[in-house]
Amino acid sequence: MRIPATRAVVIATALALLPVPATADPVTDLDRLAGQLAAATTATQVDQVLATLPPVLDDLGEVTESQDALHVLANTQAFVSTAADLPISVVTALLPGLLNLLAALIEQLRPPQLPLIPLPFPFPQLPLLHP
Repeated sequence: MRIPATRAVVIATALALLPVPATADPVTDLDRLAGQLAAATTATQVDQVLATLPPVLDDLGEVTESQDALHVLANTQAFVSTAADLPISVVTALLPGLLNLLAALIEQLRPPQLPLIPLPFPFPQLPLLHP
């Protein structure tokens, strides 16, 4: 008797245990939002970006272990939570630079993401003997 599904079950279990951010790459989302914020000219545009930022910032906390990046992330989250009370000119002048700094810190300190290395041979499927 062969058990070909065992490999799939092990892989599915391993993938289920990995913390996966809401999007594929929160740093890419952060760069996109920083660009939108820098180009924003109205309060509505700024509010839309500010409403989109908290989940992205939460995901960034899951993809880095750097104390420097986590410190800047905490300050960024605090600034974002109070940014609605600030004038638009202050938010559009300061926040894009802070987001770019955070993205650069995380990219610099993130380990390289290597693709899965395929084995030069398939996993052996051993027949199991029944007593």
